Amino acid sequence: MIRFARKSDFADVSALWRNIFGDEEEIINKFLSVHFEANNTVVYEDSGDIKAMFFLLGGDSVIEGKRYPSRYLYAACTAPEYRGRGIMSDM
Repeated sequence: MIRFARKSDFADVSALWRNIFGDEEEIINKFLSVHFEANNTVVYEDSGDIKAMFFLLGGDSVIEGKRYPSRYLYAACTAPEYRGRGIMSDM
């Protein structure tokens, strides 16, 4: 199931990040403490576990001198055993 993350997903999101990117827990927690929010963290859940995720980080795009609010994908990842299933494309 694809959905926005819940606060209760924090540990699963952190574990997936650590598994995929190999960052230390301190670095992960610093990022998540600022950017882990329900309206910007999209997850794929299977059998109660988070198997894929990405963050929608805000920013501005400037086109011909005019600013437009935008978002970009960050830390998009899928657990190795779930890759090749089109999950990220669906997300």
